[in-house]
Amino acid sequence: MSRTHSSRRTVDSRQGTPLISRQELASRFTLDSATEFLFGNDVGSLSAGLTYPPPSLSYPHSPSYTEEHPSNRFVNAFLAGQTLISLRSRYGPSWALVEFWRDEVRPHRAVVDELVEPILEEALRNNRARTADAGQDLKDKLDEGDERNGGTLLDHLVRQTQDRQILKDELINLLVAARDTTGSTLTFAMYMLTQHPAIVKRLREEILLTVGSTSRPTYEQIKDLKYMRAFINGQFYVSCNMALED
Repeated sequence: MSRTHSSRRTVDSRQGTPLISRQELASRFTLDSATEFLFGNDVGSLSAGLTYPPPSLSYPHSPSYTEEHPSNRFVNAFLAGQTLISLRSRYGPSWALVEFWRDEVRPHRAVVDELVEPILEEALRNNRARTADAGQDLKDKLDEGDERNGGTLLDHLVRQTQDRQILKDELINLLVAARDTTGSTLTFAMYMLTQHPAIVKRLREEILLTVGSTSRPTYEQIKDLKYMRAFINGQFYVSCNMALED
């Protein structure tokens, strides 16, 4: 272990407070946000308890952490499946020979499907009930009403196709993009803010001037937060390039 890690562990031990991983927090936040947007029901990973990264290895995980929490099972399977699929791309067409005796991804996909399939079935049932005994004109009006009133992405998808495999594949593809890209961008953004107080000051001034100190930003106000948008776009560019280099 490096001297830096040793000293950080000593400080942690003296204060009695283990370090936490901001990257994990960002990933959990984006996973909950993405599943709420996609499914209308987030997996609750922020409430599943935290793991403590090095140099806090001498600390047990937080009391609320358990591997059997549905969100932890989902996340672990999701990450394991992503890792194996990325290895397949490196093996090229010969990946099937590497997994000759069994499909290594299938068990992890089964865990992911445990969460996705009940939500998908409910969305399909609701769509059938909504359109039952309705004429095409009424169905179009209902769809237009749903468009105006919002709804999840899954609500919109089930109106376009009833093919369960297509729906599952679309949701998983979007979940990968929503979680990884947004989580990486937020992690880099938080790091840059700790290193550049001048940026924090300017962002704060713009937010207070445009939104105020107590209000939530509206979509129109977000359009006016030009410096913040430039800052986030910059972190998105950096995080994508770092991921490619890795």
